[in-house]
Amino acid sequence: MKTLYILGCAPFGLNLLMEAAEEIHGIQDFKILKNIVTKVGKEFVPLPSWTYEFFEPDQLPDIFEENAQLAISPPNARPGKIVYDYFTNCYTIQKEQFPNFIHPKAYLSPSVTIYHALQIEPHASVMSCATLGFSVIIKRNAAIGHHVKLADFVTINPGAIINSNVKIGTGTTIGAGAVVRDHITIGKNSIIGAGSVVVKDIPDSVVAFGNPCKVYQSSK
Repeated sequence: MKTLYILGCAPFGLNLLMEAAEEIHGIQDFKILKNIVTKVGKEFVPLPSWTYEFFEPDQLPDIFEENAQLAISPPNARPGKIVYDYFTNCYTIQKEQFPNFIHPKAYLSPSVTIYHALQIEPHASVMSCATLGFSVIIKRNAAIGHHVKLADFVTINPGAIINSNVKIGTGTTIGAGAVVRDHITIGKNSIIGAGSVVVKDIPDSVVAFGNPCKVYQSSK
């Protein structure tokens, strides 16, 4: 039986990740390695087919097998990077150990360049010559245009539309239903609010929203 080692424990995101692991890769055995003391309550609803075990921060065993399959639990951009950095400081981890979770009902053009740890939900689409960095998350019904470049740990929320030749920096989150115009650059570690229409470049480390999208505060 395959085992997936899940780094971090965001209880509200565990079901999304574990269900995708079973549906896409047939994985039913999970070891969840917490990086903080996290209480897992009713928001986590395990399926009967799963076997799973939680490890508290002071109990983290040296359990990684050679070439163990890994995944990152927090379902958002910046928290995912924080968790990844935490575990890479604790363990010898290679990016190649993170499989992609690309739902069969998603569409990726054959010319898309992909890396590792992708999470792409049903009915998302990624068009020609786009590039998806490490641990990019594209949620249901989002559309990524041609020649778009998404850096590492970018999250595109449901229904967002990213038009052609857009560049989005590391750790940035695009809100549900947002629209980003062609040839826009959005910096790293920024947050674009839900329903926004982005018609101008957005700098690093800001919160921006509205139609047209405007910068309102720092996201640091």
